[in-house]
Amino acid sequence: MTAKDMMFRVLVRVMAFLKKDVSDTRQKMIYAATMRKTADEMDKDQLGQLIRYFSHALDKAVRCENTSAGRGMEKKRILSSALDEWQRRGYAEGPDKLWARETLEQYDRWNAGAGKLTQPVPDDVDYPVIGSTDIFNIIEGRKSVRFWKKKPVERDKIEKMVRAATFAPSSCNRMTWRFFIVESGMDKVVEGDSTNKSMLEKAPVRIYLAIDERMYPEIYAPALDAGFALQNLVLAAHALGLGACLMYHSESVNQAKLKSELNIPAHYMIYCAVMLGYPAEAPSTTARVAVNEVITYVDKPNGSAGVDCFAD
Repeated sequence: MTAKDMMFRVLVRVMAFLKKDVSDTRQKMIYAATMRKTADEMDKDQLGQLIRYFSHALDKAVRCENTSAGRGMEKKRILSSALDEWQRRGYAEGPDKLWARETLEQYDRWNAGAGKLTQPVPDDVDYPVIGSTDIFNIIEGRKSVRFWKKKPVERDKIEKMVRAATFAPSSCNRMTWRFFIVESGMDKVVEGDSTNKSMLEKAPVRIYLAIDERMYPEIYAPALDAGFALQNLVLAAHALGLGACLMYHSESVNQAKLKSELNIPAHYMIYCAVMLGYPAEAPSTTARVAVNEVITYVDKPNGSAGVDCFAD
């Protein structure tokens, strides 16, 4: 390796480190600014996320032994205040808010000495296997579709897809996604080609998945949450007889311009567009890498085997 090559590699690593450091600082500043607000200062999205976040924290706490007096009381106070503010504003209480209230009741029982609140599965009972063959067929049968029929997509199917997406894992139960849906007139659905521009112009439906990043101290958790939801979305589309194609957005697009055109609030990051409709093509299945090429069993881990590696 030449000295020039070595210098280039060092420069790349330094730039990558600095980018991470700047991103880390920026995200933590956004999070700190959000958490400095009281419940009555938050907008509806932030308030809902705060409720889900602290419901999750208390739900985890009650599954441990209560080893210290007053453990979790500050989290209970924040959650109670947020729920009171939600009610004061007259917002409808959906399933997540009702679950939050149940979690508060569980916390009170736990704090009063009820012990660890878990729901163990008996040794002689297994989880039921429901449609296991079907789910694997759906996963393995999904393909990216880039040509669609002149046939409108029913809104009930769109809403079934979005409902499936909302059942995806979400870090700390924040559920920060928002789905912005653009339905095109059938006059715009032409054969076109498979370029990004053509697909965006001709897709019967475009679903823009955006994340409200204000409640995250982590850098990459928002992208992870977007990915989880997107996977559920496209699998549901395939199960409903629709064909979808994902298109990465994030830094690849002019976020300010796109948000302005779609009337999306500035605090969202648009991670991806999902183009979908009834398939006008039957794409071949892309050959997948062999499983044994992507699996590594760690036979002799070192140190704590990853248990004590979380950053302070």
